[in-house]
Amino acid sequence: MKIAAFVNDHLEVTSFYEDGVVCLFDNHLDGWNCKQQIPLAITMDMGLAELKKTFRNIEAQLESCEVFLIAASKGVFHVLLEDRGFRTWKSTGTLFEQLDQVAQKDAERVAAAKAQEAAKVHQGATCGAGCGRAPRRALVAQSKGMMTTDRTLPKPLAVGDMSDGYYRIDLAEILDREPDLNSKQMLIPFFQETAFKKLEVLCDHRPKWFGKELGSLNVCIASEGVADSGHGITVTICPNK
Repeated sequence: MKIAAFVNDHLEVTSFYEDGVVCLFDNHLDGWNCKQQIPLAITMDMGLAELKKTFRNIEAQLESCEVFLIAASKGVFHVLLEDRGFRTWKSTGTLFEQLDQVAQKDAERVAAAKAQEAAKVHQGATCGAGCGRAPRRALVAQSKGMMTTDRTLPKPLAVGDMSDGYYRIDLAEILDREPDLNSKQMLIPFFQETAFKKLEVLCDHRPKWFGKELGSLNVCIASEGVADSGHGITVTICPNK
């Protein structure tokens, strides 16, 4: 198995803002060995476009690797790596302990995903027209990154007088507190059911589905910028006129 990791001179997994190199580790009978080193220099003043280009170049040099061990499980680098198709992991212990843990956990994740996909294929083959409507709704919801549940989901809150139509939601805080949720579950029902003038979404990064699906929901991004706290971004969404 091959795992990439950004490490410093002491072979410690470190922040991308620190000095280090991307090492491509391969596991053979003699243990983990760094088979390839890729120089990487990232500074705090690099913009998103430049960061995306940097990680495209890294991906091109790691064609045979799909797993990346990183120093933090959240944030822009986590998102950029997953956008490039990597499965990202954060672990603890020495480097080689972490590589062993990630190899095991990633194998379990891949096996579980394959089993789930096989179950879906089997269900689709055996279900046919006689299946109830509720299971069919559940499958549609899953395919759209949502889920059906009787649970009361967090939703945007009105700012000031509700008649003003201004709402706000802190996705970063909610998803940190309830990681089993996703942004679609909380926002799509709001867009479909609520008459609003402006919605401020606080998040670590802009959800990828915004670019593909906001138009079909008759809303658009009016502005985007760094959050007042200095952590994450604020995306302002308004109805299409």
